[in-house]
Amino acid sequence: MDYEHTKMRELNIIKEGSVVRQSYVEKGASYAHEGNFGSEGEFYSLSQECFLFKSPGYMYEVCPYYNATQSSKEVWLIGTGGKLAGSHAEGFQLTMGNGRGDHCPDGKKRTTIIMFKCGPSDKIKYVSEKETCIYVVKFDTPAACPPLEAT
Repeated sequence: MDYEHTKMRELNIIKEGSVVRQSYVEKGASYAHEGNFGSEGEFYSLSQECFLFKSPGYMYEVCPYYNATQSSKEVWLIGTGGKLAGSHAEGFQLTMGNGRGDHCPDGKKRTTIIMFKCGPSDKIKYVSEKETCIYVVKFDTPAACPPLEAT
């Protein structure tokens, strides 16, 4: 793919996500005042669902704002709750702390950081353990797209 085609494809994904985002705003508008679901409540819909991701060694279940688990032979709680930070310009992330602390250095608790990126649908793209007991989830969602009038 050449550069122009790639750029056009990215812009189309953003535009498509921004159209879907509007329905997320409508669902979550009454929660916008709480401040943890985005300025228009656009992230509220994510708090109502759980998402699965299978890696070669583990199954992850991520329920934004509720909990995140890692399963193999055992199930590990790798994060609970969630605090949203960021903006459309710098990106959004949800930090879910207070996971189990077993086998973590200095008794620290497991933490999951969900890195949201604009996409046309909700989908976990990748999960990694960047540092011991810190999990990073790459997550596409219309909630992270700019408002339609900004595209």
